[in-house]
Amino acid sequence: MNINHDDLNLLKVLSMLLQEKNTKLAAEKLNASQPAISRSLAKIRNLFDDPLFIRHSRGLSLTPRGEKLANSLPQALTNLQLVLEDELFNPASLKGKFIIAMNGFLIETHGHKIFEQINKHSPALEIEIHNYNSLSSSQLINGDIDLAINYYPLDVSKSIYQKQIAVSQFSALSRYGNFKRDEKVSLKQIVENKTVGLIAPEFNSLSMRVLLESKWAKQPLLRSQNINPLLEVIKNSNAVMLVPNEIFYKLDPTLFQLNTVKDPKHLLEVKVGIYYGHQYWQSSKYQWLENLITHNLC
Repeated sequence: MNINHDDLNLLKVLSMLLQEKNTKLAAEKLNASQPAISRSLAKIRNLFDDPLFIRHSRGLSLTPRGEKLANSLPQALTNLQLVLEDELFNPASLKGKFIIAMNGFLIETHGHKIFEQINKHSPALEIEIHNYNSLSSSQLINGDIDLAINYYPLDVSKSIYQKQIAVSQFSALSRYGNFKRDEKVSLKQIVENKTVGLIAPEFNSLSMRVLLESKWAKQPLLRSQNINPLLEVIKNSNAVMLVPNEIFYKLDPTLFQLNTVKDPKHLLEVKVGIYYGHQYWQSSKYQWLENLITHNLC
């Protein structure tokens, strides 16, 4: 195959077919019709003089040459994309969809601000912010998610680049008047008031364990993937939640208050990291995004 004369878009189709091994799924990912993908597949087979895929009841399996391409083509296309990006990179020219996965707390405190800054420089770029979940690391690897922001460090594949970009201080959030306003509260006091907590991968292994592993530990009264039900419980009871201090600045100070936790301070200072495919760590686009996001989290 001579890429000087053939349509490079076919390589994008081939890469997706190698990943999905299904023309219907590949069409959905590429926002194309299934007949169009099938026509492209016919051209690809002709160009390589190899069937590449063998059809069966559950989809497509790979020929030996298809297996070889599956191992080498994605990285080759990524390298080509990075070269072109670095030569032509201009934030204002970015288009298409860009998906960011964020921890639930970080969505509340910084999601809108990060969107505003990216949109300011790249108005044609469509931004989606998703909750970081148990699938997010694999979605970063396969490209279904472009970038993630979560607590740091995470136990993820070496295929994912991760870097600390900020530190978040956690304190005790409760209804106004639950504690004395300037009182430093202890873990024992928090647990005695009952706790609520956000369901967020990795956060639970950082700050929630401070409560769950203390000698006064009790199971949380309520846990939720959304912060609003937790705030309602806090507002109408003595329940307490460990939250990043930035959350409080978005709440009504006549309804809620924030108290410093006496102990253990070192576990309530939580690092924040940025995550994306390791192949992009020298990309002009991702270096720009990393600097922009870091500036808006600090």
